[in-house]
Amino acid sequence: LGACARVGGDYATDVGGTADIPICQTGSVVWWTADMDIDCDGGRGSVCMSDPDYMSSTSAVDSTGAPLDASTLPFIVIPLTSSRWSYSASGIRTGQVALVIYGGHMVYGIFGDAGPSSIIGEASYAMAQALGIPSSPSTGGVDSGVTYVVFTGASARVTHNEDHAEAVSLGSSLLDAFVGP
Repeated sequence: LGACARVGGDYATDVGGTADIPICQTGSVVWWTADMDIDCDGGRGSVCMSDPDYMSSTSAVDSTGAPLDASTLPFIVIPLTSSRWSYSASGIRTGQVALVIYGGHMVYGIFGDAGPSSIIGEASYAMAQALGIPSSPSTGGVDSGVTYVVFTGASARVTHNEDHAEAVSLGSSLLDAFVGP
C-alpha cells in the first residue's frame, strides 16, 4: 500500500487507549492497520445474540431493510464521523467494498456498521471467522496486525449489501485495477 498519506486524525484501538492509528490514503483506497474487535450487531446466530453488547441494528441494511447479519456476513466497522475524520469526505458510504488482511489471509467484505467515533479496528463475527481470528464477541479478536483496505467512490459499492459474492467479485476487480498489471 506504500507510505501512509494521512487523511484524518489518529485513532485508538480501544476506549481509553493511545490514539496512534492513522487513517491513510493511497490512490483509490483508504486504509489502516489496527486490532480487531468483534462486532455482533445485527447477528441472528445464538453466539451473537448472547453478546452482552449486542445491538439489533446495523448502519447498513439489506435489500429488505433488515439489519446486516454479523453472524454470516463479513463486514467492517468504520468510526462515526468526527473532527478526526469523515469517511464520507473520503468517498466512503455503507456498502463500500473492503478487503481485510491478516496472517496471510485476505477476505472481502463491505462497510456495514459505524462505531464509536474515537476508536478503530472492528469487524463482524463472520469476518473474524473467515480470517481465522478468534470470533467470540466477548473474548475474541486480536490485538494488532489487521489491515483494513476500503475502496473509495460510487463504483466500489455493492448493489445488495447482503450479497457477499458481489463484494468478492467487485473487490477482486478493484484490487486488480489498484495493483495494475
